Amino acid sequence: MMKMKIKLDEQKVKENSKYTVDEMYKKIDNLANEVNITKKEGKYIYIGNNDRYDFANFGRMIIALGNCDWYKNCIEEWLWCDDYEVDDMIDFFDRSDAV
Repeated sequence: MMKMKIKLDEQKVKENSKYTVDEMYKKIDNLANEVNITKKEGKYIYIGNNDRYDFANFGRMIIALGNCDWYKNCIEEWLWCDDYEVDDMIDFFDRSDAV
């Protein structure tokens, strides 16, 4: 099963964002809903539907979030997990920006 953990750095949000922490989580929740990803109980975990669309749906969410400066500047932890491995998406985008 695919899942994603997204945790914002609340101090960075307060210092660097025009949005509040709650507004940012709401934006992330809305995006997850748009791409058919379910938010698990609590703030930080999003899970796939265990169907053939999960990979594409998570890909859409990752690309959308990766293109948002308001998000990338305030993220503390961003992990994408499938049945076989865990990928650190902060590291992925840091490497992508360096190219």
